[in-house]
Amino acid sequence: MPVLHSRSSSSATSDAASGMQASSSASVDGYARSLPSATSVVPVASGRHTKRGEDGKVLVVTPWFPEGIPKGDIRLDSEVLALATLVQLTEQEKAARTMAAGTLAEVLKNLMPQCSVAVYGSASYGLSLPTSGVDVIVEHCDEALFTTSEDGTHASMLLLLANLQTCGFSAVNWTVLANGACAKVLHAPTNLMLNVTCVPGTSNATSTAQHLRTLVASFPAIEPVFAILRLVLSQSRCGAHTPGGLASYALLLMITRTAKGLPKTTTPQDLLLQTLRHYNNGAPGEPLVVPDILNPTTNVALGCVRTAQIRSVLRNCLTTLEKWTQEKWEGYRGRSPLSSVLAYDSLWPAHRLGEVRYYTPCLSSPDAAEGAEPYLPSAP
Repeated sequence: MPVLHSRSSSSATSDAASGMQASSSASVDGYARSLPSATSVVPVASGRHTKRGEDGKVLVVTPWFPEGIPKGDIRLDSEVLALATLVQLTEQEKAARTMAAGTLAEVLKNLMPQCSVAVYGSASYGLSLPTSGVDVIVEHCDEALFTTSEDGTHASMLLLLANLQTCGFSAVNWTVLANGACAKVLHAPTNLMLNVTCVPGTSNATSTAQHLRTLVASFPAIEPVFAILRLVLSQSRCGAHTPGGLASYALLLMITRTAKGLPKTTTPQDLLLQTLRHYNNGAPGEPLVVPDILNPTTNVALGCVRTAQIRSVLRNCLTTLEKWTQEKWEGYRGRSPLSSVLAYDSLWPAHRLGEVRYYTPCLSSPDAAEGAEPYLPSAP
């Protein structure tokens, strides 16, 4: 029976770290800095609705406009970009993900020198939120990892998890199948959840990640729209955090599929509204169909059982946001387009709460961090 090997090396750190691509957020940052400022600064802790500047104009105060902004200056485009900027990863959070993935890769390469380790999912194309986990694919694993020992246990998998524990990882849950293994591990030094998929051969995870990186980089509006819709679905309890909710990978493909029919210069507002229009309808019981980007015959939303709820949420968002394009400002005193579809108490900037981030996610439970579907090969 093949056995897991052991060696001492730190060369594997770069294997996973190379998959961590910087977010294409320069345009978002630049746009946010150009947003109009309020005529007088409104203290963040003093309230959230119906403030006025020195000229008497109503100021809208939200976490993404913490100093207040004149109501007449708000546009959905600028608000989408401002909120996306608020929830993007800080440099420290990016570094933490690189460190956690690198440490994991080093342990795995010590045990299985022939394996390859790479990051995929939102972390690999720069679209992670602070609550996102890190998805890791491990290819060319030893067959022993998927073999049941004579005593009925998975000795090789237990050995791997024991080695991870010595480096600050703790297994939240894991499963072993004949064609692959999956483990959800918490990295204590960074408080990050890593979703690890091990396969004996190869998978399409890395090629999918490369394809999406190219697509996201070529269509700037995808990144902010993806961030907004993830928040909307998460708050509605039908996103990736919720069992039976829509996986982040499926949501991204819904947005990219909509984007392919539009010019690359399409604004975030137009891409958001078009995505909402495209996916808010369906007959009762009709499943949500989202073809995989490399294998169109595979529906990546097949595991989603909250289809009716998702369509209802998207339909309500569309109805609400379209009103803001019809000059109906007076009926929404002290509000903004996104504050009409999002609850934002947990999104206030950190200096209000005396914390490092605008909110601190708890990643101690198995479902607390988002993760893409594992790339296990089909059984023969």
